[in-house]
Amino acid sequence: MALLRLALAALAFLVLASGCAGPVAQRDLVRTLAETGCGGVPAVDYQQVGSSIILSVSVQECVTAHRRRAGELMGYAEAARAMGRAIWSSPTYRFDSVMVTVYRTADEPHRTRPQSVLVEREQLAADFGPRNVALDTPRPFDDGGRTAWSYIPLLAAVGGVLLLTGMVRAIRAGRILPILIIRR
Repeated sequence: MALLRLALAALAFLVLASGCAGPVAQRDLVRTLAETGCGGVPAVDYQQVGSSIILSVSVQECVTAHRRRAGELMGYAEAARAMGRAIWSSPTYRFDSVMVTVYRTADEPHRTRPQSVLVEREQLAADFGPRNVALDTPRPFDDGGRTAWSYIPLLAAVGGVLLLTGMVRAIRAGRILPILIIRR
């Protein structure tokens, strides 16, 4: 039983390390976007295009937090700037550019048409100042998960040995009755 737990722990580590599980930084970014006034099912995704990593952030709408205009929809430019500031000040994986998408703005409040803009890291640094290096988290297995996939055959072999060992022990203990079908 201890071997099975060890194998499951190794598999769980592999899944977490390969990026299949959502990062904590992603939750922090969603929380920061909500505090900014941008919400409505935000989506955060990392895409690798060539050698650059694009952080894609989509929100339904952004509302102002100013006392006079509290709750009013922001215009597209204002929403993109607010999202950029929230992304720049939140812990995330390292990225080279950001794709910001807003579906509903004050420019067209009755339509939910996505409007997107790609903002380079240099432009964000020019707008909001230098980014704190502690906010950039390096991605584990930053090769698209190829390193994690290389461990699958090894895990399959270990799992097979554990299964075979468990079956032999169960047969010897009398918990399983092996039935052999012999053909002539």
